[in-house]
Amino acid sequence: MSTIIFDLDGTLVNSMPLHIEAFIKTLQKNGYKVNKKKMKKDIDKFRGMTGMKILQVLTGKKNVEKLYNEKKKYLLDRMNKIKEMRGASKTLKKLRERGYNIVVVTSSKKYFADLIFTKYNWDFDMVLTADNVKNPKPHTEPYEIVMKKFGKPEVIVGDGINDEIPAKVMGLKFLRFGRDIKKLDQIFKHLA
Repeated sequence: MSTIIFDLDGTLVNSMPLHIEAFIKTLQKNGYKVNKKKMKKDIDKFRGMTGMKILQVLTGKKNVEKLYNEKKKYLLDRMNKIKEMRGASKTLKKLRERGYNIVVVTSSKKYFADLIFTKYNWDFDMVLTADNVKNPKPHTEPYEIVMKKFGKPEVIVGDGINDEIPAKVMGLKFLRFGRDIKKLDQIFKHLA
């Protein structure tokens, strides 16, 4: 049975705009000057990073737990704004019907991933979050864990450089959502 690995944010769900909004509002509330246009333009460099790491980069500080908790609350209060990427549920269902193992590797926290999965009634064979690994993406550890259980994946689908780097380092087939495929159901053109 073949395995497909998906990223979550920006791949299965359109959560990036809300994440950006939460970072901006949290930083502004705490007295940081935020260039909204620059932050939105620079989003690619943050894709795949944990929320804590992004806050450390943006503030230049190591201890950002208070800020992270405020950002988390802002996000949770607006979970209803997060929508699945067009065709995500249909694509996941079709992959399941075809017998694929479906795995999610995300830099999001478990609480967030679980809320998304519950909202859309999604079920996966394995989920690795920032809470499950010592070294999240762009480290290869999450993909190594998947491979120990399922073998080499047929393809990895993600939206950012932090998804792509470990795939390329490990010699794995990678499809960048937004570049290699524009809609999730286009994955079927790339499967054996």
